[in-house]
Amino acid sequence: MNIGIDHGYYVIKTRYSSFPAGITEYSHEPYTLQNTLEYGGKYFVCGTGRQPILRNKTENDNY
Repeated sequence: MNIGIDHGYYVIKTRYSSFPAGITEYSHEPYTLQNTLEYGGKYFVCGTGRQPILRNKTENDNY
């Protein structure tokens, strides 16, 4: 099975949906846990801002 996506700097789009690409990492629990993933003792909140524009999206682990 192949799943095609368009991974932009602001929105990730699939054939049937789109969602914000921005993710912010916190070392403490954010004030709301909406759209939050806790992993490895850190909190990641989806939909918070834009990803920085990079020449190559594989330069870091954000993509």
